[in-house]
Formats: sequence, structure tokens, C-alpha cells
Amino acid sequence: MRLKPPVHAIGRDLEEPLKIKEKVSGHESIIPTGTNLVTNIIALHNHVKLWQNPKVFDPERFTKENIAKRPAFAYVPFSAGSRDGCIGQNFAMNEMKICLAQVIRNLRLYIDGDSPVPKMHPMLVLQSKSGIFIKFEKI
Repeated sequence: MRLKPPVHAIGRDLEEPLKIKEKVSGHESIIPTGTNLVTNIIALHNHVKLWQNPKVFDPERFTKENIAKRPAFAYVPFSAGSRDGCIGQNFAMNEMKICLAQVIRNLRLYIDGDSPVPKMHPMLVLQSKSGIFIKFEKI
């Protein structure tokens, strides 16, 4: 969900002006109320200042110790902010865990060298234009 988040971008309308101060020059800019800001979640989840080796899948990134070391909004697979995330987040996470548990109990999943690399297509949710080719073998 960090490398290929289901929702690739989120937008918010500012309810009050947002002040941004440049670190180097000290110049301050104000973004006015009503402006729609968009967060590119894919870029955030792959940013080298937030993630060491960002293209690498590493489940250890999500240990309690490692989570505590990074900024709170560095990982937002279900949105963030005043809306408190996605209404379907708990359902989606539980559904994924149950489905994944059933699959790995009964099947070995693998990708062989002949399978094409998925070409990602950002629609309402992130999709693959070319499909996702995973082979299954009964255990």
C-alpha cells in the first residue's frame, strides 16, 4: 500500500489561508482560502527524504520503532487530515487480511521472468493498464 496505494492523490479545499515559509530565503507566501491543494500520495510514499531506498518493499518499515521515527503524515494510504481518513478503511484492511490469509494458507504465489511488469494508470483508484500477472501453485 506504500508502493502502490489504492488512492494515488487526495485534494482538499483550504478553509483558512495557509502560510508557507521558505527554509532558505525566509520568504513567506500565503495560499488563500478556497484553494484546492492536491497531495500526490505516490510521490509522498516514494520520497527519498522520508523513505530509505523508497522503491524497495520492506515490511520492517512498519515496526512500532520505525513508525515512531518518521513524520505522522509520511504514510497516508487512506487519506489524512480533518476528514480522519477513508470511511471504508477498517473494512478494507480487514477484508485484505482475511483474503490474504486464505490465499497464503492454500497457495504459493510467484512471478516468473516471462510476466510483464504492470503499467500503472492513475484513475479514481490506482490501476494496472496491462494487468497483474501472478502465478499460483497449490500447496
